[in-house]
Amino acid sequence: MNVKTTKTLVMEKWVNLGKCIARDAEGKAIFVPYVCPGEKVVVEILKRKGDYEQGRVREFLSTAADRIQPVCEHFGECGGCSFQHIDYAQEIRIKEQLLGEIFRRPVQITASPQMLGYRNKATFHCRYAQNRLFLGFLKSNSNEICLIQYCHLLPKAINELKQIMTEILSTIQGLEDIVFRVSKDQNAILVNILGDKAMKGMVVQKLDHAKAFILAYMGNQGIQECIFYYNSQHIILDWLSTQPYLTATIHSKTYHIGANDFFQTNYGIAELIFQTMRTIIPPSDYLLDAYCGSLVLGIQLSDHAQHIIGLEISQDALARAKENLHHNQIQHAQLMNYDLSQALPAFHDLQGKSCILVIDPPREGIGKTVETLDHLGFQQIVYLACDPMTAKRDCQKLTHYAIQHIQGYDMFPRTYHVECLIVLKLSNA
Repeated sequence: MNVKTTKTLVMEKWVNLGKCIARDAEGKAIFVPYVCPGEKVVVEILKRKGDYEQGRVREFLSTAADRIQPVCEHFGECGGCSFQHIDYAQEIRIKEQLLGEIFRRPVQITASPQMLGYRNKATFHCRYAQNRLFLGFLKSNSNEICLIQYCHLLPKAINELKQIMTEILSTIQGLEDIVFRVSKDQNAILVNILGDKAMKGMVVQKLDHAKAFILAYMGNQGIQECIFYYNSQHIILDWLSTQPYLTATIHSKTYHIGANDFFQTNYGIAELIFQTMRTIIPPSDYLLDAYCGSLVLGIQLSDHAQHIIGLEISQDALARAKENLHHNQIQHAQLMNYDLSQALPAFHDLQGKSCILVIDPPREGIGKTVETLDHLGFQQIVYLACDPMTAKRDCQKLTHYAIQHIQGYDMFPRTYHVECLIVLKLSNA
């Protein structure tokens, strides 16, 4: 029988990943989630790594005066949220403090217009128990699934349809995930069911049999279009719209969003980020949108340059980008099916032209390409980062550039994640 190690600790301060730190009698650091500074707790040690440990609360011996009651019954078990036990204003202050420590300068964070119900996309994992389907998210620091009744970060339209889909598909085995997306105006919803390809026919049959339930849901929620996919392939149902995408219009630019297209998960914050970018980016001869996906940023900034160039390795994403260019009537853009590292050397030809790089890389950042990027002479680099630590690393390697502006955006309220918009200017520009 394994005896769990416990320690009685007083939490000291907030640190990264939404956790607090405490130190035991030997001075070893212990990181604990779902607590507040000043709270005295009994902690079970879960992991030991060198000079620090990770734990979880087994008992509260005292609680902080500013602790509040979480709105979600799954908080502390589901791995999604980190800050439901404090108010939103304090969450913003904590994130500002942590960004300030990372970049060693004051960084303000723009709060989300919505604290709850803001997510336009969610991926639920499938689990089977007693021959029935249940949907949930991963538990904190675990591969186990926490069954979710209602997620308060999602709009009501997704939560209601999630319950309906659980019933419709309850007896179908072999499903892995179900992805829900909702349009900006909340009048259309997209469902992408992922699983064994042999189950597609049965899924379509179940959807047809549930026609009355789905149409009733649409009427109750004010949903005009309900779009279904199986393994990212559009399912055509003759009693539903055949349009295979959602639409979102931001600052007069309209985007089509399909099952696999990237778009910012919080429409309200995306609108604020785009507005800032439109304000701070000067006119230029060329604007290069690297990792462009469906050209969300390039289209948003298309009025700021005589030539727009989009770089993307996914041909499917470029097909959507071409579609977005067409219905926005943008004719001064060029799309290139290249990885950033492959394409950058060609931009030596643009030296002497005013050229701005806009980059929204994956969580791992720019990588080794940053060293080439540092010598190409872009007048300005606008870096939209989903991981501040990775962004700091990349910025430090851009030795010919100086940070001109940093602004945080709370793309994911109640979680530890934060988005950063960083503007770097060529030092001799």
